[in-house]
Amino acid sequence: HRHHRNHQIAQATAGWMQRFFTLRDRRRPAEAAAPTADPQATAELQRLLDDVDGATDAHLVRGPDGAVHLVEGGHRRAVRSGLLAAALHERLGPATDVDAAVVADLPETTAVEVLTTPGEAPFVVVGGARLALRGLPVPVGAPTAVVEGLEEVEPLDVARANVPRHKLAAAEQLAAAAGDRARRSDATAQAATAEARSVAADAAAAAAVPAPGNEHVAQVRHHVDAAPELVRDPDGAVHLVEAGRRRRVRSGLLARALQGRLGPVRDVTPQELDQWDETSPVDVLEAPDGPPFLVVGGERLPLRGLPLPTAVDAPVVADLATGDELDLTDVLKRA
Repeated sequence: HRHHRNHQIAQATAGWMQRFFTLRDRRRPAEAAAPTADPQATAELQRLLDDVDGATDAHLVRGPDGAVHLVEGGHRRAVRSGLLAAALHERLGPATDVDAAVVADLPETTAVEVLTTPGEAPFVVVGGARLALRGLPVPVGAPTAVVEGLEEVEPLDVARANVPRHKLAAAEQLAAAAGDRARRSDATAQAATAEARSVAADAAAAAAVPAPGNEHVAQVRHHVDAAPELVRDPDGAVHLVEAGRRRRVRSGLLARALQGRLGPVRDVTPQELDQWDETSPVDVLEAPDGPPFLVVGGERLPLRGLPLPTAVDAPVVADLATGDELDLTDVLKRA
């Protein structure tokens, strides 16, 4: 029975993830988790700064194919994420529809992408300034062992769940956001994989349990609870309840997307909330290979339409002005 099996896997996964993240956080300081700068992304950012030096005329245009571009300094920059396009819409105003010839006449430069530097929050560079991003869930590195034994289901499209259709970029471009992280250098990917494997080994040894798999699932108690659901406590915090436990959903973007899959959020009393033990939060996970994902109900939900940060060298952005924060939750408020 699929629901029975997924419930078992959900319990096994929740316990293993709790041990994994607890030991990982004990094992290394926060600064050790900082990503290594991507040389290609750093070079592209430098190219952008050279192309649009001093430009203050940033605005959005939309071509006949529906693709959105940010125009500044006489250059165009592709906006491949529907979430970013909608957030920029709130900041810069709606995109102006233009002919294909207008788009073609503008020289293309570096696309609008989410960037980060070691130890810093994600940001985008627009109008010669660095705009910090609020409300963007950043993936947590996890070893392949987390994925093993989990059935992959239909992707969860974060952008489409949060942004009205008329504000989204061309549909065919949204899938490209899931592949943004593939641009990381081989050295960075190898280092992340080695670190994840090391942490997983420590977690498995300390907890004396294997990663989720058929053998481990077989040891889980055999009963079936209700299907996973979303609840809201009196303080407004959203939780995912599954396998008799609750997991905090800290991202409004993810909570909105999960409603499309699990149904509306149900308000609960403090007494109801206390009946579920709290375990690891609903974080975006990223294995060494494949798109980012969530683990919900014993299943792996790949995420689509979520822009992922790419690390660049700090000196390249050190002299940039700091603009007003770009709040992705504004997209939710106007959806």
